[in-house]
Amino acid sequence: MIYKQSYLSDITHSPWEVNDAPLLIVLGQSNSYGHGTQLSSDEAIIQGLENVFTLSLPEVYSVNFSTINWTGLTSFGYANIGAPCGLPRGNQDHPVNLANRFARHWQDHIDAGNTLNLPDLYVILMGYGRQGMYLPDIPDNRWAPERDPDDVESLYPRAVRTLRMAVNSLRKMGKNPRILAVHWNQWEAETESLAAAKASEMNFIRIITGLSDAIGSRGIPWRFYYPLSVWFDPINTSYVTEAINSVIAANPEYRTLVDARNAPNYNGIATQFGVFTCDDMHYNGETQKWFAQQEWERILAGYQGIKL
Repeated sequence: MIYKQSYLSDITHSPWEVNDAPLLIVLGQSNSYGHGTQLSSDEAIIQGLENVFTLSLPEVYSVNFSTINWTGLTSFGYANIGAPCGLPRGNQDHPVNLANRFARHWQDHIDAGNTLNLPDLYVILMGYGRQGMYLPDIPDNRWAPERDPDDVESLYPRAVRTLRMAVNSLRKMGKNPRILAVHWNQWEAETESLAAAKASEMNFIRIITGLSDAIGSRGIPWRFYYPLSVWFDPINTSYVTEAINSVIAANPEYRTLVDARNAPNYNGIATQFGVFTCDDMHYNGETQKWFAQQEWERILAGYQGIKL
């Protein structure tokens, strides 16, 4: 398959170091974990991957868990640590998403001889359907920074704690954490009200600042997603789009836009545009695979993330 945007190049690059620990972080609402998509039986990751590790929902779905245990990544629902156990909006088994497709690329390369000398990869996926950042939009406000940190469904404070502990755990293992990217695949809930939309830039900045500080650097890559779906209020969506553009423009060296209009399956025909499922808002499996392919092509081009 030919992709419209390529990160391949002939540049030379330093080899990975033996103790490098690349970390990919995917956060957001339902599109972050691939709601409504399904891997084929031969694509599903049933056994934990040998060289890609993640966190397991039952072990970290708490406000006071004490340890980080990295486990071989699968495509079962518990690989998403965002939503409560058993909740359909988050814990479906074997969805198609950036996290498990990028992991598959990584493991396949190692299994095929590992010409890039890739180290073990670490992945964190934390998504919860319909959840946004604006506190007054109850009950869809679980990403709001002001939520009660003692409530396990408060995503932001739990993410702060989890990411800080995850990075520290890698260091305790003698690893050198390298942040490949933080994918923030969330904007839809900010269109639920005009007030939320107008507050979205402020809330994006609060999320970026707080989570970057938890990880340990404000100079790490963040990727945001272009608001393409026309299912949501157009005026509110325009405010959110402007907010995302402003946030990226404030630090373009580290913040980029993931735009499904560049995907090979995009056809420009509303309302699915070739990239959404029949509900007009959730990316289809082909588009999710393209997201992963874009991140993987960076690796093929020599990208190694940002060392903390």
